[in-house]
Amino acid sequence: MDTVDAFYKALADAEKKLAIYADSLKDYALLVVVGDLQNVVDDYFTYDCSEQAPGQIAADIKRLTDAIAAVDARQALIDEFNSAVKAAKVVLDNPLAVNYAVLYDNLKDILDTADGFDAIYSEDEELKSITGQVNSAKDDLQTMIDGAEALLARIKALDNLAKSVKANYGDASDEIADRIANTTSDDEDLAKIMKSAIKLAIYDNIVNKGDTAVNLDVTGFIRNFNLYATPKIVERTDLKANSSGAKNADPDGANIQHVQHQWNNGDLNGKQPIWIMIEENDINDLYPGWTVYAYAVGNCMVTPDDDTYGKLKEGVALFDGQLAMDWSGKADLKTTVEDLPLGKYNLSVTLKQNTGNGTVLSATALDDTLGLVEYKGDTKSVNNIVVGDGNLNINFTLTSGSGWSQADNFKLTYYADTLFDYTSLLTEAKNEFDNIITVVDFAQIEAAGEYEYYTLNWIKVETPEKGQVYFRKIGNVVEKVIFK
Repeated sequence: MDTVDAFYKALADAEKKLAIYADSLKDYALLVVVGDLQNVVDDYFTYDCSEQAPGQIAADIKRLTDAIAAVDARQALIDEFNSAVKAAKVVLDNPLAVNYAVLYDNLKDILDTADGFDAIYSEDEELKSITGQVNSAKDDLQTMIDGAEALLARIKALDNLAKSVKANYGDASDEIADRIANTTSDDEDLAKIMKSAIKLAIYDNIVNKGDTAVNLDVTGFIRNFNLYATPKIVERTDLKANSSGAKNADPDGANIQHVQHQWNNGDLNGKQPIWIMIEENDINDLYPGWTVYAYAVGNCMVTPDDDTYGKLKEGVALFDGQLAMDWSGKADLKTTVEDLPLGKYNLSVTLKQNTGNGTVLSATALDDTLGLVEYKGDTKSVNNIVVGDGNLNINFTLTSGSGWSQADNFKLTYYADTLFDYTSLLTEAKNEFDNIITVVDFAQIEAAGEYEYYTLNWIKVETPEKGQVYFRKIGNVVEKVIFK
């Protein structure tokens, strides 16, 4: 293509661009850069390119392409702004968002400003600034919602299971439904009622409908099956700010409590690695419901982004984590699943990347005939576990080989077995459910005693401050509130 042809192609491209703004993007036809492009095109309306020197033609082509690029660049900023506003409105509409009033109001105020923002005549830097404000406020609120959703995973899983087996809460149905819809915690009392109703429904389906519940997903019976993690920081006095493995110094002082290895700053299966060191002892409040024991310093939890540690220190209560480690790491993870329907089970865990030879999933359960039996599986599953008393002990050891090891999201499936007399179990389950639903009277909960308040890091507060967010506890019921 010679320079003359190149000029007329650039001119045609400019005219096509203007046609777009006269049609599908006419809301932005008044953009300054669009007017500038129109002026450039108008300048060449009677222009005879063939009479110009090659150097002049090259300058004319650059003038046209620069004007087109300016339109594209401005439109990209507008598209980023519109996308940010759209995504922020989705976050604001999340039912959990209102539980974080300060962040919710902040995002709402910024969106109100954005709704009145002049995307046509504003300067580029102004547009970038408002887009950044929207994204920042959205991300802050989304971080809290992500933690809440991780916390509520068990209740949601139990609710889905209850619906699938057609569990019936009797006279308490409306109250249970209301509590499921409005709970902001991994409510143990609520979970106990739901599990009892589910077990009753499973037995009823077996006895009266011949449903053997093959491969029924009962993962919701495992508390914290998704391994949500609390922001527990265990101080290590042997790792200083100038250590080669430390990416950032701890914001609070000399000793590093949290590090991120500088040689692994990339994407780790969709999450950035934030290291929380575990000493060689049992930790019971890192993954609620589980005991974890780490044998090596190469163990960490994994959080959604590189800035999460700072957000944790500002009050994020928890995050959706996983157990992860780098080279030569090892950790044990244990829990007991209670109130299970009697029968057989298959247990599995999701493993990612490189795992060492010592990685193994096993379980122990009481068999009426054989007593307490250990079931050893492979690295990620163990099958045909006979549960004879409703309890299942999960034991998982994760090791790493020559690279990262990660474990997340346990799964439990159930099927009935002829070993058990389900007719008798149905009667027992009915009595158990009647007793539980009688003992837990939701209408009386608020009269049960004085409220206790805790920070989002579970430090008890004797004198709550107005406007601050706390966990409010009464009896076994916990809610997240803003103190007024």
